[in-house]
Amino acid sequence: MRASLFGTWYTITQRPHHLASVLNSTGCNVDVFTMKRMSYKAPKLSFSPNITKKNYIPGRLGFNQYLKQSINNYNKKIEKQIFKQFIQSNSDLYFQYHRPNECSSSIPELPGTYIYDCLDDFEGFEKQANSEARKWEADLCDRADKIWVVSCHLANKFDKCGDKISMVPNGVNYDHFSIANTLRQNKGTETNKQPCLIYVGAIYDWFDAQLVNDIAQKLSNWKIDLIGPTILNAEQLSYLDKPNINLLGKRDYHDLPTILSNADVAMIPFKINDLIRGTSPIKLFEYLAAGLPVVASPM
Repeated sequence: MRASLFGTWYTITQRPHHLASVLNSTGCNVDVFTMKRMSYKAPKLSFSPNITKKNYIPGRLGFNQYLKQSINNYNKKIEKQIFKQFIQSNSDLYFQYHRPNECSSSIPELPGTYIYDCLDDFEGFEKQANSEARKWEADLCDRADKIWVVSCHLANKFDKCGDKISMVPNGVNYDHFSIANTLRQNKGTETNKQPCLIYVGAIYDWFDAQLVNDIAQKLSNWKIDLIGPTILNAEQLSYLDKPNINLLGKRDYHDLPTILSNADVAMIPFKINDLIRGTSPIKLFEYLAAGLPVVASPM
């Protein structure tokens, strides 16, 4: 059996990487079709899928107003090229977890089953909140044989699709993350240890930096470790400029159990909007598997 996946691959370890690993463990050949940012790296997995990729133009060039439109056009062009190769891959299973785009309107009949693995309410992303994106997603849902959703919010959004819909929320590699609990127990109780509040994941515009600023002030005797890639504007970054807040950047997936073993509480400080209502944060399950109590925004 052969499975093809289309979407972002060069990022932190997420649902598509776990899906690929599970497919591979069942003896399935896995082909990945993706677009790559120049400096981004793929996670290390227990196997090596066949990857077909094209590079986006470096994002920093997009700040030039004279080049911005040309760059956008080029990036859309390579997305179409990769999507075409994905469609022509002659697979038994086709998984699209990439955001809907204009290619979604022209998916031909295929030899295998086409699955739209919907991970987010894409209209919640500012750039996707337009009628064109809604049409592309509607076309994709019409064409898909199966639609997987990660939350009740998304199931309600696509309720007109009937039997196509399956609720497939995120899970966790329990054996991997439970190592943190074992490490913590082996250390025993440490005296004079500064308590640690931790966050692991992307620190983007849905991350409530102002809330974390308030927490840092109230818990001035705690250290707050933020692990993950950070893309915030200057105002949001200023909220995280506190003596007890540590922006530690991206860490390898295999190092996360050790990192979590040094924490006392984990958090999910997200802003409340449709984007977040549509999520199934995999970090919740990872935190719990690591034996940590979790405090979160009221999602």
